[in-house]
Amino acid sequence: LYMGSLAEKQEELLSHVEPGEVTEYQTIQPGRYFMDLRPAGNPDEVLARIPNLMLRRNVLYTLYVIGNENQWKTILTVDGASYLPWPSEINR
Repeated sequence: LYMGSLAEKQEELLSHVEPGEVTEYQTIQPGRYFMDLRPAGNPDEVLARIPNLMLRRNVLYTLYVIGNENQWKTILTVDGASYLPWPSEINR
């Protein structure tokens, strides 16, 4: 899994994740990102892309990757214990 603030400037975030494996949490600065799922051994091939991913401060997210070699789907969820402020609270 690669991630960066620009699609063309991504760095590896997680590597060698096996099917059915749960990985650790990572701390990421808030902001807008691109994420690419790439196969091991071929970092130039993009299996799935999440464009314009907005991550907020003090929010825990879980990214699910579902599929097989023919089709991939990514789902980003806000974890239940996270606090996502109402829009009126963001600029306080």
